[in-house]
Amino acid sequence: RRMIGFFGELRLDPNPQLSVTVGVRGDHIQRNALPGDAIGRPPFVDETEVATSPKISIGWDPRPPGKTPDWTRERVSVGTGLRPPSAFEIAFTDNPALKSERIRSVDFGVEQALVSGNILMGATTFFNRYDDLIVSVGQSFKNTSQFRTDNLSNSRASGIELAVSGRTTRGFEARATYTWMHTEVLGLDATFGQAPGPFTVGDPLLRRPRHQGALEVSYIEPRFSAFTSIGTRSRTLDVDPSLGAFGGLFDNPGYGLVNAGGSVRTWTRLEFVVRVQNLLDRNHEEVLGFPGLGRSFIAGIRVATC
Repeated sequence: RRMIGFFGELRLDPNPQLSVTVGVRGDHIQRNALPGDAIGRPPFVDETEVATSPKISIGWDPRPPGKTPDWTRERVSVGTGLRPPSAFEIAFTDNPALKSERIRSVDFGVEQALVSGNILMGATTFFNRYDDLIVSVGQSFKNTSQFRTDNLSNSRASGIELAVSGRTTRGFEARATYTWMHTEVLGLDATFGQAPGPFTVGDPLLRRPRHQGALEVSYIEPRFSAFTSIGTRSRTLDVDPSLGAFGGLFDNPGYGLVNAGGSVRTWTRLEFVVRVQNLLDRNHEEVLGFPGLGRSFIAGIRVATC
Protein backbone atom coordinates (compact mmCIF):
# COMPACT_ATOMS: atom_id res chain seq x y z
CA ARG A 1 0.00 0.00 0.00
CA ARG A 2 1.18 3.49 -0.81
CA MET A 3 -0.07 6.62 0.93
CA ILE A 4 0.67 10.14 -0.30
CA GLY A 5 -0.61 13.17 1.56
CA PHE A 6 -0.35 16.92 1.16
CA PHE A 7 -1.47 19.89 3.19
CA GLY A 8 -2.12 23.46 2.16
CA GLU A 9 -2.98 26.48 4.27
CA LEU A 10 -4.15 30.02 3.56
CA ARG A 11 -3.98 32.70 6.23
CA LEU A 12 -5.93 35.92 5.96
CA ASP A 13 -5.88 39.00 8.23
CA PRO A 14 -8.60 41.32 6.87
CA ASN A 15 -8.09 43.71 9.80
CA PRO A 16 -6.19 43.84 13.12
CA GLN A 17 -9.09 42.19 14.94
CA LEU A 18 -9.96 39.34 12.55
CA SER A 19 -7.88 36.40 11.34
CA VAL A 20 -8.97 33.47 9.18
CA THR A 21 -7.04 30.27 8.49
CA VAL A 22 -8.27 27.82 5.88
CA GLY A 23 -6.53 24.49 5.38
CA VAL A 24 -7.07 21.29 3.49
CA ARG A 25 -5.34 17.93 3.66
CA GLY A 26 -5.46 15.62 0.67
CA ASP A 27 -4.77 11.88 0.84
CA HIS A 28 -4.13 9.52 -2.05
CA ILE A 29 -4.22 5.93 -0.76
CA GLN A 30 -3.46 3.14 -3.19
CA ARG A 31 -3.65 -0.54 -2.28
CA ASN A 32 -2.35 -3.13 -4.68
CA ALA A 33 -4.29 -6.29 -5.42
CA LEU A 34 -4.05 -8.99 -2.75
CA PRO A 35 -4.56 -12.71 -3.34
CA GLY A 36 -6.98 -14.56 -1.10
CA ASP A 37 -5.75 -16.68 1.80
CA ALA A 38 -6.70 -19.91 3.54
CA ILE A 39 -8.55 -18.26 6.45
CA GLY A 40 -11.35 -16.66 4.49
CA ARG A 41 -10.03 -13.45 2.98
CA PRO A 42 -11.16 -13.19 -0.64
CA PRO A 43 -8.94 -11.73 -3.37
CA PHE A 44 -8.75 -7.93 -3.21
CA VAL A 45 -8.56 -5.93 -6.42
CA ASP A 46 -6.50 -2.76 -6.89
CA GLU A 47 -8.10 0.09 -4.98
CA THR A 48 -7.46 3.82 -4.84
CA GLU A 49 -9.02 6.22 -2.34
CA VAL A 50 -8.76 9.98 -2.75
CA ALA A 51 -10.01 12.04 0.17
CA THR A 52 -9.88 15.66 1.29
CA SER A 53 -10.08 16.85 4.90
CA PRO A 54 -10.82 20.58 5.17
CA LYS A 55 -10.39 22.78 8.23
CA ILE A 56 -11.24 26.41 8.97
CA SER A 57 -10.30 28.49 11.99
CA ILE A 58 -11.52 32.01 12.75
CA GLY A 59 -9.99 34.26 15.39
CA TRP A 60 -11.54 37.45 16.71
CA ASP A 61 -9.69 39.95 18.91
CA PRO A 62 -12.15 42.48 20.37
CA ARG A 63 -9.19 43.97 22.25
CA PRO A 64 -6.08 43.04 20.21
CA PRO A 65 -2.63 42.53 21.80
CA GLY A 66 -0.58 45.69 21.40
CA LYS A 67 -3.61 47.95 21.64
CA THR A 68 -4.18 47.23 25.35
CA PRO A 69 -2.20 45.16 27.89
CA ASP A 70 -5.37 43.32 28.98
CA TRP A 71 -6.26 41.86 25.59
CA THR A 72 -8.97 39.33 24.65
CA ARG A 73 -8.85 36.69 21.92
CA GLU A 74 -11.71 34.43 20.75
CA ARG A 75 -11.53 31.58 18.24
CA VAL A 76 -13.56 28.81 16.62
CA SER A 77 -12.35 25.87 14.52
CA VAL A 78 -14.12 23.22 12.45
CA GLY A 79 -12.40 20.32 10.73
CA THR A 80 -12.51 16.73 9.50
CA GLY A 81 -10.05 13.85 9.31
CA LEU A 82 -9.74 10.17 8.46
CA ARG A 83 -7.80 7.02 9.35
CA PRO A 84 -7.46 4.32 6.67
CA PRO A 85 -7.65 0.64 7.66
CA SER A 86 -4.37 -0.62 9.09
CA ALA A 87 -2.41 -3.54 7.63
CA PHE A 88 -3.64 -5.71 10.52
CA GLU A 89 -7.28 -4.82 9.82
CA ILE A 90 -6.84 -5.59 6.12
CA ALA A 91 -5.08 -8.90 6.83
CA PHE A 92 -7.89 -10.26 9.03
CA THR A 93 -10.99 -9.22 7.16
CA ASP A 94 -13.16 -10.71 4.46
CA ASN A 95 -14.57 -7.29 3.55
CA PRO A 96 -13.10 -5.92 0.30
CA ALA A 97 -15.13 -2.71 0.79
CA LEU A 98 -13.59 -1.76 4.15
CA LYS A 99 -13.50 2.05 4.33
CA SER A 100 -11.53 4.66 6.26
CA GLU A 101 -12.68 5.77 9.69
CA ARG A 102 -13.74 9.42 9.85
CA ILE A 103 -13.76 12.21 12.43
CA ARG A 104 -15.48 15.59 12.63
CA SER A 105 -14.41 18.16 15.22
CA VAL A 106 -15.53 21.58 16.46
CA ASP A 107 -13.92 23.69 19.17
CA PHE A 108 -14.50 27.14 20.67
CA GLY A 109 -11.98 29.03 22.80
CA VAL A 110 -11.30 32.32 24.52
CA GLU A 111 -8.13 33.79 26.05
CA GLN A 112 -7.95 36.75 28.40
CA ALA A 113 -4.90 38.71 29.59
CA LEU A 114 -5.05 40.49 32.96
CA VAL A 115 -2.75 42.65 35.10
CA SER A 116 -0.91 44.12 32.11
CA GLY A 117 -0.50 40.69 30.52
CA ASN A 118 1.11 39.03 33.56
CA ILE A 119 -1.87 36.70 34.02
CA LEU A 120 -3.31 34.70 31.14
CA MET A 121 -6.56 32.74 31.36
CA GLY A 122 -8.02 30.47 28.70
CA ALA A 123 -10.94 28.11 28.17
CA THR A 124 -11.68 25.81 25.21
CA THR A 125 -14.62 23.50 24.68
CA PHE A 126 -14.48 20.79 22.03
CA PHE A 127 -16.79 18.27 20.34
CA ASN A 128 -15.54 15.27 18.33
CA ARG A 129 -17.60 12.71 16.44
CA TYR A 130 -16.09 9.42 15.17
CA ASP A 131 -17.93 7.54 12.40
CA ASP A 132 -17.37 4.36 10.37
CA LEU A 133 -15.16 2.82 13.06
CA ILE A 134 -13.98 -0.67 12.13
CA VAL A 135 -15.26 -3.46 14.40
CA SER A 136 -15.56 -7.23 14.38
CA VAL A 137 -19.14 -8.20 13.54
CA GLY A 138 -19.32 -11.58 15.30
CA GLN A 139 -22.43 -13.71 15.82
CA SER A 140 -24.16 -11.09 17.97
CA PHE A 141 -24.48 -8.66 15.04
CA LYS A 142 -24.49 -11.02 12.09
CA ASN A 143 -27.62 -9.34 10.73
CA THR A 144 -25.83 -5.99 10.42
CA SER A 145 -23.22 -7.11 7.90
CA GLN A 146 -22.31 -10.07 5.74
CA PHE A 147 -18.62 -9.62 6.64
CA ARG A 148 -16.48 -10.45 9.66
CA THR A 149 -15.38 -6.81 10.06
CA ASP A 150 -17.12 -3.66 8.86
CA ASN A 151 -17.42 0.11 9.33
CA LEU A 152 -20.31 -0.03 11.78
CA SER A 153 -19.26 1.62 15.02
CA ASN A 154 -19.59 5.24 16.15
CA SER A 155 -18.52 7.26 19.19
CA ARG A 156 -18.13 10.82 20.38
CA ALA A 157 -16.08 12.90 22.80
CA SER A 158 -16.59 16.36 24.24
CA GLY A 159 -15.11 18.39 27.02
CA ILE A 160 -13.54 21.57 28.23
CA GLU A 161 -9.92 22.63 28.77
CA LEU A 162 -9.02 25.35 31.28
CA ALA A 163 -5.63 27.04 31.72
CA VAL A 164 -4.28 29.88 33.82
CA SER A 165 -0.71 31.14 34.03
CA GLY A 166 1.00 34.00 35.81
CA ARG A 167 4.42 35.55 36.27
CA THR A 168 6.07 38.09 38.49
CA THR A 169 8.89 40.55 37.92
CA ARG A 170 11.03 38.51 40.35
CA GLY A 171 11.29 35.50 38.04
CA PHE A 172 8.49 33.29 39.41
CA GLU A 173 6.10 31.67 36.96
CA ALA A 174 3.17 29.31 37.52
CA ARG A 175 0.80 27.47 35.19
CA ALA A 176 -2.22 25.30 35.96
CA THR A 177 -4.28 23.27 33.46
CA TYR A 178 -7.36 21.10 33.80
CA THR A 179 -9.27 19.01 31.26
CA TRP A 180 -12.70 17.47 31.75
CA MET A 181 -13.69 15.03 28.99
CA HIS A 182 -16.79 12.97 28.40
CA THR A 183 -16.54 10.11 25.91
CA GLU A 184 -19.26 7.74 24.83
CA VAL A 185 -19.60 4.57 22.78
CA LEU A 186 -22.62 4.90 20.47
CA GLY A 187 -24.79 2.22 18.91
CA LEU A 188 -23.77 0.28 15.84
CA ASP A 189 -25.25 1.22 12.49
CA ALA A 190 -28.50 -0.62 11.69
CA THR A 191 -29.02 -1.75 15.32
CA PHE A 192 -31.19 -0.59 18.17
CA GLY A 193 -29.03 0.42 21.10
CA GLN A 194 -26.35 -2.23 20.62
CA ALA A 195 -22.59 -1.62 20.82
CA PRO A 196 -19.65 -3.81 19.80
CA GLY A 197 -18.74 -6.25 22.58
CA PRO A 198 -17.63 -6.09 25.30
CA PHE A 199 -18.94 -2.50 25.33
CA THR A 200 -22.46 -1.30 25.97
CA VAL A 201 -23.91 1.93 24.63
CA GLY A 202 -22.77 4.79 26.86
CA ASP A 203 -19.47 3.24 27.98
CA PRO A 204 -16.47 5.60 27.89
CA LEU A 205 -13.79 5.16 25.25
CA LEU A 206 -10.63 3.28 26.18
CA ARG A 207 -7.80 5.17 27.92
CA ARG A 208 -9.55 8.54 28.00
CA PRO A 209 -9.52 9.97 31.55
CA ARG A 210 -12.53 11.95 32.68
CA HIS A 211 -10.30 14.33 34.66
CA GLN A 212 -6.73 15.38 33.96
CA GLY A 213 -4.71 18.28 35.32
CA ALA A 214 -1.26 19.70 35.97
CA LEU A 215 0.41 22.42 38.02
CA GLU A 216 3.92 23.75 37.36
CA VAL A 217 5.85 26.35 39.33
CA SER A 218 9.23 27.65 38.21
CA TYR A 219 11.82 30.25 39.13
CA ILE A 220 14.17 31.64 36.48
CA GLU A 221 17.08 34.02 36.77
CA PRO A 222 20.10 34.50 34.47
CA ARG A 223 22.36 31.96 36.21
CA PHE A 224 19.92 29.65 37.98
CA SER A 225 16.52 28.05 37.39
CA ALA A 226 14.34 25.54 39.24
CA PHE A 227 10.91 24.00 38.72
CA THR A 228 8.49 21.50 40.20
CA SER A 229 5.37 20.06 38.60
CA ILE A 230 2.46 17.85 39.58
CA GLY A 231 0.47 15.93 36.98
CA THR A 232 -2.63 13.91 37.81
CA ARG A 233 -5.10 11.75 35.94
CA SER A 234 -8.31 9.99 36.95
CA ARG A 235 -9.01 6.32 36.30
CA THR A 236 -9.58 5.08 32.75
CA LEU A 237 -11.31 2.14 31.11
CA ASP A 238 -8.78 -0.31 29.68
CA VAL A 239 -8.40 -3.85 28.34
CA ASP A 240 -6.21 -6.85 29.06
CA PRO A 241 -2.76 -6.24 27.54
CA SER A 242 -2.62 -9.74 26.02
CA LEU A 243 -6.21 -10.48 25.03
CA GLY A 244 -7.39 -6.96 24.20
CA ALA A 245 -11.13 -6.30 24.26
CA PHE A 246 -11.80 -10.05 23.99
CA GLY A 247 -10.52 -10.40 27.58
CA GLY A 248 -13.05 -7.92 28.99
CA LEU A 249 -12.87 -4.38 30.35
CA PHE A 250 -10.93 -3.25 33.43
CA ASP A 251 -10.43 -0.07 35.45
CA ASN A 252 -6.94 1.41 35.31
CA PRO A 253 -6.55 3.47 38.54
CA GLY A 254 -5.71 7.13 38.38
CA TYR A 255 -2.44 8.54 39.68
CA GLY A 256 -0.45 11.68 40.36
CA LEU A 257 3.23 12.26 39.63
CA VAL A 258 5.64 14.87 40.94
CA ASN A 259 8.67 16.02 38.90
CA ALA A 260 11.36 18.51 39.82
CA GLY A 261 14.54 19.89 38.34
CA GLY A 262 16.81 22.82 37.81
CA SER A 263 19.87 24.20 36.06
CA VAL A 264 22.98 26.19 36.96
CA ARG A 265 25.00 28.26 34.49
CA THR A 266 28.66 28.31 35.45
CA TRP A 267 30.14 30.02 32.41
CA THR A 268 28.63 32.02 29.62
CA ARG A 269 27.97 29.00 27.40
CA LEU A 270 27.99 26.06 29.88
CA GLU A 271 24.96 24.97 31.88
CA PHE A 272 24.48 21.94 34.18
CA VAL A 273 20.97 20.45 34.12
CA VAL A 274 19.32 17.93 36.49
CA ARG A 275 15.81 16.50 36.54
CA VAL A 276 14.02 14.03 38.82
CA GLN A 277 10.96 12.30 37.40
CA ASN A 278 8.33 10.61 39.58
CA LEU A 279 9.95 12.13 42.65
CA LEU A 280 7.70 10.24 45.11
CA ASP A 281 8.26 6.90 43.32
CA ARG A 282 4.55 6.27 42.67
CA ASN A 283 3.43 3.05 40.97
CA HIS A 284 1.43 3.88 37.85
CA GLU A 285 0.44 2.49 34.46
CA GLU A 286 -0.49 4.83 31.63
CA VAL A 287 -1.65 1.72 29.75
CA LEU A 288 -2.86 -1.25 31.77
CA GLY A 289 -0.15 -3.92 32.01
CA PHE A 290 2.76 -1.59 31.17
CA PRO A 291 4.23 -0.13 34.40
CA GLY A 292 5.62 3.40 34.20
CA LEU A 293 9.08 4.34 35.38
CA GLY A 294 9.71 4.71 39.09
CA ARG A 295 11.87 7.49 40.46
CA SER A 296 14.47 8.35 37.84
CA PHE A 297 17.26 10.90 37.55
CA ILE A 298 18.47 12.72 34.46
CA ALA A 299 21.57 14.90 34.44
CA GLY A 300 23.38 16.61 31.60
CA ILE A 301 25.36 19.53 30.29
CA ARG A 302 23.99 22.08 27.86
CA VAL A 303 26.48 24.03 25.73
CA ALA A 304 25.53 27.11 23.76
CA THR A 305 27.46 27.34 20.49
CA CYS A 306 26.75 30.98 19.82
